[in-house]
Amino acid sequence: MWPELDVEIEMLVWEDVAFEKYVREDRSGYDVVLRGELTSDPLLLFRAHFTSGSNDAVYNNEYVNERFEEAEREPDMDVRNTIFKELNVIGLDDVPFIPLYDAYSLIYYWPWVKNYYGEPQDSSFFSTSHLSARIWIDYDLKAELGYK
Repeated sequence: MWPELDVEIEMLVWEDVAFEKYVREDRSGYDVVLRGELTSDPLLLFRAHFTSGSNDAVYNNEYVNERFEEAEREPDMDVRNTIFKELNVIGLDDVPFIPLYDAYSLIYYWPWVKNYYGEPQDSSFFSTSHLSARIWIDYDLKAELGYK
């Protein structure tokens, strides 16, 4: 359906090392690069898609860059979220890239695992230890369901 919009695409699928060299060093000869989508942390998402110098779409909007830096420094979550909402509208209006689907994944967990609500593994950039530190096992429920 893209030809109906006069959009021409050439898809190249590369192995990781060549791909990273192409998008990090060459940064020319393409309009947009797509890779798996981040879904959880607004700081990571906006840095990956909307701030200049690091986004795969080679998108540069000085106002977005300035507001993003303000959001990074802002300790008040409500103020930070207001900035991200504003930046999200700008990003959607500017359409620096067309997101495609990402890998399909399911998250399963036992009902006796408490204080876990299916957060994806990319809910933290470095590890899932913060999740593990806050979950607990309801051993009574586990036994009631027939598990040791």
